[in-house]
Amino acid sequence: MQGAGEFVRIVPHDRGETLANADVALSSSGTATLECAIAGTPVVVMYRLSSPTHWLAQRLVKLPHFSLVNIIAGKRVVPELLQEDVNGERIAREVRSLIENASRLRAELTAVKEKLGGPGASRRAAEAIMSTVMS
Repeated sequence: MQGAGEFVRIVPHDRGETLANADVALSSSGTATLECAIAGTPVVVMYRLSSPTHWLAQRLVKLPHFSLVNIIAGKRVVPELLQEDVNGERIAREVRSLIENASRLRAELTAVKEKLGGPGASRRAAEAIMSTVMS
């Protein structure tokens, strides 16, 4: 994007503070989308598969969403772009929509963050397992 240098920053590491200060993020699907939710940053999630993998996935995987944020929310919170939808025009449209609806989206991301719980997930999981084993 010509002239976008002052608006676009690619940050490969130490994303926490950067995400917290970002208006919007672009991410492939995976745990990075959860980092965005925790930071309260609206995100466009996109993924492209090889044609054979996409063909197979369409027949074997029956999920209404592929991003972890939407799976945890149980509904569409952030836009998901797959295959041919991953293009400049569609990405720009989704980014614009996220910016225009940022306050509503941040509230929904807060709800996702609350579902995830705070730090200590491993401890809570271990306690739940021990409770089940001991009863």
